[in-house]
Amino acid sequence: FPSKEFEKIFGIGLHQGPATELDGMHLGEVVFNAWISVLKYHGVVNADDLTVSLLRGTIKSDFRKWLKMAPSYYTMVLLKRYDEITWWDDDSLNKIAGGQQQSDSSIPTQSNETDEETVFDAKEKILITCCQGQVNHTVICNYIEREITAKQLAQLIARGAEAPIPRLLGLDLCVVRKHDRLMPNILKDNPPAVYAMADPHSGLAGPPWCAPGIGGLGSVDFILSDGRNFGIVDAALLTDYLDKLMDLWGDDRPTSHLNPNAFQKYIRKRQKIVLKDGTSPMTSGFAALIPFDSLDQVHIAWPRVKLHSLKKSANLNDQLGFLQPKFIQERFPVYLDSKPDKPVGVRPENIILLDIHDKPDPSLSLPFT
Repeated sequence: FPSKEFEKIFGIGLHQGPATELDGMHLGEVVFNAWISVLKYHGVVNADDLTVSLLRGTIKSDFRKWLKMAPSYYTMVLLKRYDEITWWDDDSLNKIAGGQQQSDSSIPTQSNETDEETVFDAKEKILITCCQGQVNHTVICNYIEREITAKQLAQLIARGAEAPIPRLLGLDLCVVRKHDRLMPNILKDNPPAVYAMADPHSGLAGPPWCAPGIGGLGSVDFILSDGRNFGIVDAALLTDYLDKLMDLWGDDRPTSHLNPNAFQKYIRKRQKIVLKDGTSPMTSGFAALIPFDSLDQVHIAWPRVKLHSLKKSANLNDQLGFLQPKFIQERFPVYLDSKPDKPVGVRPENIILLDIHDKPDPSLSLPFT
């Protein structure tokens, strides 16, 4: 609960007293303090509940329910004034995302400042890939690309599961089962989905991924929950890498391969083959016959960088690594070759972008700049 000296940071005034004395308080102050009441009551709501509510679009009804479960002066007043709250709707989001000015001053505006620059455009299409798995238990997987909206992305994320191993590789991959496994002629087994959902310690996936029961696993959607594109080539590259990792599990965990730096080196090796031979067929049976002939087809490749002009960490100057396309607190996370497991935060002015041959390329530009 914020102390009195922090009031002005939040733009509110903290009050105590009977609910009748709070009726005239600014609605924003009531809402803020009501949220504090809700969060202080253990068991009423947690971060996961709030995330699911936002993604499913049920926050308006859920918030009223939470207010009733956390009695305080503020929640009592807000329940009385609930109809005064302005809620985001699809029309408001589309107009703001499209750059149209709002004639209604009651519609809130969105701040341009975010800790991490992953802002969805309501009109922008997001590329995802459906993996239909094995056809009649052959080794070939059928990948299908399709485009969805930001709203559809949120709905899929609410139904999906986070992929543990890709998370270690720097990918916020979400796997969504399509529940078509009982339909006639639908593909049954889905090794790419099983690989993605395997436990990083054992290399094995638990139910429902490894033992889905009658009908098999069926097809799945692969999406990146940060809203970035994930196409057929991305799915094939990831599956090929995971397939190789599965061969390494045994008595020891393949720790040296479970980091973003190692995965990006694998992608970069594939990209060099493209430049040399013009195409790059996947060697894995599950991702076979999926070539790519352009570096632009790889959405999950990160920029190769070199650090320079660092003062506090001068020992890192001239070191090479891969830049994760996230901008957090004015810095980019960089996974160095010398420190592949843990990123260092680097300001844009201390980064040199490199081409496919690790040579400085001034024509390249950093994300979000």
